[in-house]
Order: sequence, then C-alpha cells, then structure tokens
Amino acid sequence: MKLVNATVKFQARNVNTKFGTKCNAVFTLADGEEATIWAPANHPPLFVLTTGQSVQLGLNSNGKYSLVEQPVSPVKSPVHQSVSTHGLNAVNDYLSNQAALYRDCYLAAVNAMSGLMESEESLRSVATALFIQAQKELPNLKARVEEFTPVKPVTLTPVINGYARH
Repeated sequence: MKLVNATVKFQARNVNTKFGTKCNAVFTLADGEEATIWAPANHPPLFVLTTGQSVQLGLNSNGKYSLVEQPVSPVKSPVHQSVSTHGLNAVNDYLSNQAALYRDCYLAAVNAMSGLMESEESLRSVATALFIQAQKELPNLKARVEEFTPVKPVTLTPVINGYARH
C-alpha cells in the first residue's frame, strides 16, 4: 500500500445509492488530483474530518484510496492548560448561575402560562425568551439592588416552638 498526503476538500456526507445509504468524502491529493472515498453510512472516521484538514490516504493495488486512521494521542486542550483552577471554578460558578437563572425562567413560564400553553416546546420557548430578556436587564437589576440599603439584620434566637426575634 502506498501512502499519499491529501487535504479534505468536501466533508463526509451520507448519500442514497442503489446499494443503500453510503457516505463519501472528497480529498485533494498533493498533485492536485481528487480522490473520493466511499464507506458505510455515518462512518465515524470520515465524519470527524473537517474541510482543509490534512490526512493520509492509502492507495491499494487496485487503485482505490482509503483513509489511513492516525492513532489518537491524548492531547490536552490549550484552553485548559492556560486556565487556572480558580479560573475553572469561576467558569463553573458562572455556568451554575446561568442554569439556575434558566430554571427560574422556566418555572416562571410554567406558572404564568398554566392552562394557556401545555406543550413542552412552547414552555421552553417562553422560558428562553424570558432568559434572554433577563440577560439584557441584568445590569440594570444589579444597579437597582446596589442602590437598596439593607435594613438592620435580624438575629433569631431559638425558642421551644420556633424562633423569636430579638
């Protein structure tokens, strides 16, 4: 088998043929010639390739090309290498807050639209609209909250049947 360097010209796609559904991808060889590789439908090694990616193809004795799968070595993402633990915690906190905000928007949509909209999709659409609007209004809400001066904190002292104020 002869190895040939190539570049992905067109990403893999599924095609209906008289032999059933197959997938194909088109490659440009180093000499400018094009090669097409056919494989079973949804063939993972072909579907992970992106346009412009450099790959190696094997040319067999019958003149057919096949993708030479490179062993995948575990590579750390450059983003994770440069982000500190504190940075990752901040990202996790932000995502948790966003998820909680969306949950609140969803619950508000369910409560406000009870009886009007029963489909899950409609409720998600309303919740998403509320979430987007909340994101836009969040800076204004923070400014209003910062203007508010809290009342003197209340201390609670336990008593037998609950809590008493002091």
